[in-house]
Amino acid sequence: MTPDASRAHEERLAYVRAQVAFSLLTLRKEHGWSVYDVEERTGVSRSTLSRIERQLTDPTMSVLIRVCWAYGCSASSLLSRAEQHTASDPVPRPTSQDRLDASPPEGGGS
Repeated sequence: MTPDASRAHEERLAYVRAQVAFSLLTLRKEHGWSVYDVEERTGVSRSTLSRIERQLTDPTMSVLIRVCWAYGCSASSLLSRAEQHTASDPVPRPTSQDRLDASPPEGGGS
């Protein structure tokens, strides 16, 4: 693979990863769920969920499947939609409000 092709693949991968994270965040908000709610429904820790939504880590396949099932969709459909985006699309980034939504409530925690 040429350096240009390798760079293009890495850029494409970065966009798909960002789209997956943003889609999971969007699904959670559409359901009106907190990360605590998703944790209860999936068994995936809220810290892991938060890190995925903020694009700090990628979900494993089993985590992605469990979270997608909780939202009533398949991992394959979520990935397919993510791959349809192109490098010319803006990379979705969580907003400061999204970060607040993923934070533990006052006085609560861990």
